[in-house]
Amino acid sequence: MKMRGMGMAVLAIGLGAGPGSAQVPDSIAIASAERFVGLLRDGEWAAAERMVTPAVRGQLGASALEMVWGQMLSSWGAFQAMREKGVTARDTLQSVELLGDFANDTVLMRVVLSPAQEVVGFWVGPVPEAQPAPAPGPPYADESKFRDVEVQVGSDPWVLPGTLSIPAGAGRFPAVVMVHGSGPHDRDETVGGTKVFRDLAWGLASRGIAVLRYEKRTKTHGAKMGGDVTLDSEVIEDALAGLELVRSHPSVDPERVHMLGHSLGAQLAPEIARRDGRLAGAMMLAATARPIEEVIVEQLEYLAGLPLNATPEAQAQLGAALAQVRRLISREAAGSELVLGAPAAYFYALADRDDVGDALRVDTPLLLLQGERDYQVTMKDFELWRSALKERPATSFRSFPSLNHLFVTGSGLSTPAEYAQPGFVAEDVIVTIHDWIAAPVR
Repeated sequence: MKMRGMGMAVLAIGLGAGPGSAQVPDSIAIASAERFVGLLRDGEWAAAERMVTPAVRGQLGASALEMVWGQMLSSWGAFQAMREKGVTARDTLQSVELLGDFANDTVLMRVVLSPAQEVVGFWVGPVPEAQPAPAPGPPYADESKFRDVEVQVGSDPWVLPGTLSIPAGAGRFPAVVMVHGSGPHDRDETVGGTKVFRDLAWGLASRGIAVLRYEKRTKTHGAKMGGDVTLDSEVIEDALAGLELVRSHPSVDPERVHMLGHSLGAQLAPEIARRDGRLAGAMMLAATARPIEEVIVEQLEYLAGLPLNATPEAQAQLGAALAQVRRLISREAAGSELVLGAPAAYFYALADRDDVGDALRVDTPLLLLQGERDYQVTMKDFELWRSALKERPATSFRSFPSLNHLFVTGSGLSTPAEYAQPGFVAEDVIVTIHDWIAAPVR
């Protein structure tokens, strides 16, 4: 599970404007966005909250804005300056992009504004142009052995653009549908310098397995979804739609369709398998087995122990985040209260799940993979899965000593900064998945 608000991106929920509104000139929108970020810079939380549209102040109130800004400072260091990047229009909304120069990095800050110049959304993440670009594809991918076809997943009003990688040649191929971790991911599950799903898709398609990847609903339709995001609407419904789409493709063998979930997608894999009822197998990459609050506390304590967070300011912010999580543990936080970038109700829904029990109740073959350097979902979770499922038929386990949460090779302590570096999913992961799918007996 990738924790919202920590690491590479901070997302705050945005809503659409009412009908009949007209956009203002870009110069006014830019000035409004710069004023909003300036208030955050100056610690004027109440004034910043007054710029937020009333409909989302429950999620973007003063305390939530203070927490978001603190997370940004702990991740990227002291704020230094901001620069205009551009304005884009979508329906009646204007999205203003600013470049924020922090001590340790330059990041993209996106302020979404209504025609009344009220803030309806705020997102922060890496600057695509500033990230070291990986090579066109991983070295193990042979683009002469497959083709990418554009497809659409789901139906109105939640249609999602996707890509189906189809092996070259005739025949009906085994297939995999990939299901994202938490956050508003693109179809490649791009995190910093790594395109996790692109690497997996191209690596497997080069070896004769068709792979579907698609834009996540919270990325394509985030503003339209508003703040009432559930696990069904965020993940499960689109995963099921993707499985049906792949089964209907003439190049795919409908009896050999699998799913691959990463992080949150892996955690939800047993339920997706149960609700689908036809999966040939499910691959679970970095799946949590513990209550989500326990996992988040462990993440925060790990981050607090990193040298880059040794400053009093960073320690204070991480301590405040821990205090918020403890409100989740005690169930003191109201369902609408924003905790680490998501409503408390979202975390309660995760905490109340029995994913291990779900795995024991379905007969879908399972492959669980884990990076041993992963600090977000750790070997504690992997060992819990292995202990609980050790007698379960058709269940395989594999951990990789040098891999992190993105299944990229590294050494030493894994940190959020590691994700910004260019990297590819390790070929050993591709081979393990291919061989498991190809094995006649599991």
